[in-house]
Amino acid sequence: MKNLLLYCLSIVLLSFSACAQNKGYTVSGVWENGDGNVVYLYPHWSWGDQPIDSAVVEKGKFFFKTPIETLDEYMLSFPDYLARLMLGGKPVNVKVENGTNGLVVQVVKPSSDQKILEETMALEQASIRSMAASKSEREAHLKALDEFIFSHVDCLSTAYLVRWLIPMTYPLDKVENYLRQVKPELRDSRICQQIRAELDDIKATAVGSIAPEIDLPTPEGKNVKLSSLRGHYVLLDFWASWCGPCCAEVPTLCAIYEKHKKDGLRMYSVSLDNDKDAWVKKSNELGICWENVSSLKRGECPAVKKYRIVGIPKIYLLDPEGRIIAVDLRGEELKAKVASLFE
Repeated sequence: MKNLLLYCLSIVLLSFSACAQNKGYTVSGVWENGDGNVVYLYPHWSWGDQPIDSAVVEKGKFFFKTPIETLDEYMLSFPDYLARLMLGGKPVNVKVENGTNGLVVQVVKPSSDQKILEETMALEQASIRSMAASKSEREAHLKALDEFIFSHVDCLSTAYLVRWLIPMTYPLDKVENYLRQVKPELRDSRICQQIRAELDDIKATAVGSIAPEIDLPTPEGKNVKLSSLRGHYVLLDFWASWCGPCCAEVPTLCAIYEKHKKDGLRMYSVSLDNDKDAWVKKSNELGICWENVSSLKRGECPAVKKYRIVGIPKIYLLDPEGRIIAVDLRGEELKAKVASLFE
């Protein structure tokens, strides 16, 4: 009888152990010819910090054993490749292949949450392409974004998309509207709190705000403050010698300046270069003959951080009080706006 009780107890303990091992979320993968590589698992919100798990590929397979209880976005870090996954609820299996242009990572039988994440990633890439597109193409893309966001308003991946779009000049009123519409439990989530914090920060450079001060040197080494141009309408342009779209926009800026400098228009260009010779050479080639400054620190430039610049060209139009009255106008649209100020 005693032996029978011990046997039954051992069965219960083994069953409990098996349940404990299967509890939560795990990721398994198949990667032929990947033996010896290490794959890391990171939370999306702290990418670059300490990974929450790692796995070595052995016999073409790898496994993550850390349970993940709550649905959220995570990153699988491979050598020279990042894959984004929605984890939290059911095991996920991925297949990794060595493609002609690098690794190809595919989720086997993706969940509905994973499918929505993949749609948001496609929209992110489309948003990047739209930066160099025509006005009508940008408007069509913005409409597609709106349709997706507000038809998937309570999806976690949508919140990540909205946060990603904020520096891409997605209209702030639409972000505010999104936050009003999400369900309370999502509104209180970490990602929505981050969206709210970023909104508060970005309002400092939104239309209606006084443009933050910039004080950087010209090629001759003389510091020029943006505020020194108060009393004039000012075009503030962030650019770089290595940026093709920036250089393509300069002829428009030159035409605007030549036409309206007699009216009192001033220009202030901030270069994101880190090579002074390249900056000066391209400035001369393009005919930049107005205030032209740079810290020569590229993305570490204080003005870049202050204005939260994530893509260039980035153009602001300021009124004589230094207040931002327009952002991201380009080409004929920018010409028309500036001309209207002096009619």
